Amino acid sequence: MSRRVAIYCRGKAAQTGRAAVDALRDVASREGWTVSGTFIDGAGPSAPEYDRVWRGITSNEFDLIAVPSLAALGGNISAVLAEILRMRDAGCELYVHDRKLNTTSAVDRTLFPIVEALKAVDDAARQEPPREARRKRASTQKFTPTPGQRSLIRAALASGLKPRAVAKSLKMPLGMVEAVTKDDGP
Repeated sequence: MSRRVAIYCRGKAAQTGRAAVDALRDVASREGWTVSGTFIDGAGPSAPEYDRVWRGITSNEFDLIAVPSLAALGGNISAVLAEILRMRDAGCELYVHDRKLNTTSAVDRTLFPIVEALKAVDDAARQEPPREARRKRASTQKFTPTPGQRSLIRAALASGLKPRAVAKSLKMPLGMVEAVTKDDGP
């Protein structure tokens, strides 16, 4: 059975236009795919032709999307990963010309689980601030110890412990212990 392919170009590939489309048509011809439509969007944020491709996928006009590069699927890694998973969920195959990636083959079909794992990592990274940001935020917080905490800290420091050891033993933020060591007041 011949696969029905939608050729889609966007961004730089759309600007070079004819060359990218011709290269994808040559691949389709070699693979025995039937080109059911060619869609080209400009480099701007809107993608009306891509919306038409998806309408074709949902109405079973296409089995495969052929793109010149992964950049055609989105402007950032998250968007590309999301689109690849969307294709998998819709039962649509993907061919990426510059990477010779063809999910119609069993070997390249492993792309889908890999993308799913990468998407999970990307989503988790977006929910949790980077380690450096957490450290910076913690180091810029103002710690004001209570009078009771001040006396505990002073007593521990007087025993010869270093500020880090005092903070650990009293289970207090290091910034609070450092504030007491710098403070000459009661």
